[in-house]
Amino acid sequence: MRPLRTEHLLAVREIYRRLKRSEPNRFGGLPIGTSWLRMEYLRDDAIRTLATASIGDIPTLKIHPRAFEWNQPILLKGLVRHELIHFVLGPGAGHGVLFRSIEEEWEHFEDYKHQRAKFVRTLEVAAREDGKLHRYECPNCHRAILKNRPLKPESACELCCQNINNGVWSEAYVLIKVDYDGRIRDVGEDYD
Repeated sequence: MRPLRTEHLLAVREIYRRLKRSEPNRFGGLPIGTSWLRMEYLRDDAIRTLATASIGDIPTLKIHPRAFEWNQPILLKGLVRHELIHFVLGPGAGHGVLFRSIEEEWEHFEDYKHQRAKFVRTLEVAAREDGKLHRYECPNCHRAILKNRPLKPESACELCCQNINNGVWSEAYVLIKVDYDGRIRDVGEDYD
């Protein structure tokens, strides 16, 4: 458990209050204060997951620690808003049609989406420079796949296996390891 530092906790509480006030039809049913909610940091090495909402015994909101350092406050506000929608709709809603319609009707959604993409790209670049992000490409659909851990040799593109080969592994879809300088390597090849 990594609870938020005081200044970050206060920032999230302020965002919570403002969202309840500015969107009473969406968030008015949430409790007045945030004492019902545990707030923690995500792991530092998270790349695509920037925040999570857990609804278990103690509802928990986790936020990427570097989101608090981002120079555009709309990122943090959008992350908190996204997770509060999960709390309002409940665990069964996922990212379905209702969730997306609520999220996308926000007047700042496009700006948030843009900042989120820039933030993820910054995390990816840092992870890549630290050797903690591995890039693979499918030889068939050319989809890029980024992984925090190296894949096992003979790992294949899941989408192509499912959509083209009825879910059966095929050598035709074995992923190709690609260095960030564009060089192609075998999936099992070591890097020095």
